[in-house]
Amino acid sequence: MAITAGSRIFVYGGFASNGSTTAAILAFDPATGQIGTVGALAVPVHDAAGVGLGDRTLIFGGGNAVPLSIVQQVDGSAVAHVVGNLPAARADLSAVSIGRSGLVIGGGASGALDQRILATEDGVHFRQVGTLLLGVRYPAVAEAGGLVYVIGGVGATADRSEIQRIDPFTGEVVVIGRMPEPISHASAISIEGRLLVLGGRTAREAQDAIWQVDLGTGATHLVGRLPQPVSDFATAVIDQTGYLIGGEADTQVASFVSIVIR
Repeated sequence: MAITAGSRIFVYGGFASNGSTTAAILAFDPATGQIGTVGALAVPVHDAAGVGLGDRTLIFGGGNAVPLSIVQQVDGSAVAHVVGNLPAARADLSAVSIGRSGLVIGGGASGALDQRILATEDGVHFRQVGTLLLGVRYPAVAEAGGLVYVIGGVGATADRSEIQRIDPFTGEVVVIGRMPEPISHASAISIEGRLLVLGGRTAREAQDAIWQVDLGTGATHLVGRLPQPVSDFATAVIDQTGYLIGGEADTQVASFVSIVIR
């Protein structure tokens, strides 16, 4: 996962090139193209989720041989420690920041999907603010206009195509549309008020499509293509430019790709 802090993008954990779970915290400066290791997580995790809240980052759950419930806090010096636990173990999840809160969405453990939408300000105390209509792992999730969009994902038996919209203030969840095909392992970003769904997998095949989702109607439009089909990458946005980091195609991908609206 990747989180923007100031003018840099920080990448937390994930899979190393040898397939092992890494604890590395990397910092990437888009202005210079420089990237380097600046710290380490307290516990190595992959398929985790995180949010930046003020001068700290919270990393929720993830996997390391088994799904975990731990919450790790990373300070401004890239020093990490465990500060709490989710109500239950979760991997393959997503998270977004809304004001001073972090929302934990999707994922699950032991074959069970967790539909609870949780909010926290400190990684220690959690409250349920809503329930997904459709439980999913590996959805594409982004905030746009104060609402949270949960797109596709792996359901109980197959990939899903539904676009779920969460009102984090009322807890209401509605399905506003569907992707043209079921999709999972994609990412979503909001740039200049436009919600974009990037890459992912359909029928286990990596995709290169960039879709725009209409925030009102849920209609989808193909607006571009990535340089190559890719899934499971980290995303971040700085100054209305999106960045795609790493991911998987036929093999692991180590590239950085930028996306701008023209």
